[in-house]
Amino acid sequence: MELDPPSVSEPMDVAVFEPEENAHGGTIAEIGGSLQTKYPKAKIAGEGGFLSPGLVCGHTHLYSALSRGMLVDIAPSKDFAQLLKNLWWRLDRAIDPEILRASALAGCSDALKAGVTSLVDHHAGPECIADSLSIIRKAYEDTGLRGILCYETTDRNGTDEARAGIAENVRFAKEVDNIRASGQKPLVDAAIGAHASFTLSNETLEALAEAVQETGRGIHILSLIHI
Repeated sequence: MELDPPSVSEPMDVAVFEPEENAHGGTIAEIGGSLQTKYPKAKIAGEGGFLSPGLVCGHTHLYSALSRGMLVDIAPSKDFAQLLKNLWWRLDRAIDPEILRASALAGCSDALKAGVTSLVDHHAGPECIADSLSIIRKAYEDTGLRGILCYETTDRNGTDEARAGIAENVRFAKEVDNIRASGQKPLVDAAIGAHASFTLSNETLEALAEAVQETGRGIHILSLIHI
């Protein structure tokens, strides 16, 4: 199946080399029809089904991947701003490197199971800012996911935290630049991240603009829409 232009092919198989089958283990051997004879040792996935391109998720929060089903006693929240204050901003303050690593791996795995091969993450974790994007990058590499990462800069916990968020965005962008300069092809790139405008001062917005100019990256802003 192709999305642009939209079309559906004839039924086809995907032949995948088994992990123990030399250096190609786990990779796609060929896409087409009647591949079992040509690749007798390969695993045939799809078995006459339809193959579509990998999907792209343009915005997610991997740090919250482990919160599904969580039962918590929070104050009544009449709107989204109160829900942020009473639940999500309490949760993101609990993130440490170990939780972040596990959450990123879980979220990346879930994405791949759903057919998403590119994931744009907007990370927040006030107690785990420095090097946090590198932890997430490792989860992408371990699962084979592609994407763009950024840290959610905000003034809601003070100016020092806002500066730390901008510094992490810039640091990670330079890390990706260094990986590319070494001749490698990174699975992820960087953006400059910002929370919704109601938690950002003019001073921080100006600093974000400087980070965009310094790194040559785009900006990923969380937008809150009330319906």
